[in-house]
Amino acid sequence: MEIADILIGFIVLLLVLGIGLGTMIWAYVGSGSTSILFPDPISILDRKNGPSLDSMEEIATTTFNRGTDAYKQKKYRQAIEDFTACIDRMSSLAEAYHNRGLAFANLYQDREAVENLVKAGELYAEGNYEPGLRQIRQHLEILQTRK
Repeated sequence: MEIADILIGFIVLLLVLGIGLGTMIWAYVGSGSTSILFPDPISILDRKNGPSLDSMEEIATTTFNRGTDAYKQKKYRQAIEDFTACIDRMSSLAEAYHNRGLAFANLYQDREAVENLVKAGELYAEGNYEPGLRQIRQHLEILQTRK
């Protein structure tokens, strides 16, 4: 009788642990994580000053646009890849860092999000683009409140 009780206790423990772990995984990466912190990406066209689209390499423009499309479809990992490819071509494009930071934030990768948002802020500051700096401050504050 004691072995049967131990076996039942062990099975109950495994069941509780399995349900708990499954729920945590589902909430973090599955359909349970429906709370998107930043629903919309930043557009290059939001910028009135700074480098024009004409001076940007065609490949950088294409990958940036692909990234914003993926972002809008909530395909944040793909968006990060596209913004990274854009940054590889044009490392001075603050909006690419900005959007990559927002995508990381939506994937709950806050350290990477902050790094990218800070870099975008530095580039906005170099270009004296105050609206971009204000957005960065707001986004960093929102990220901080999530913690």
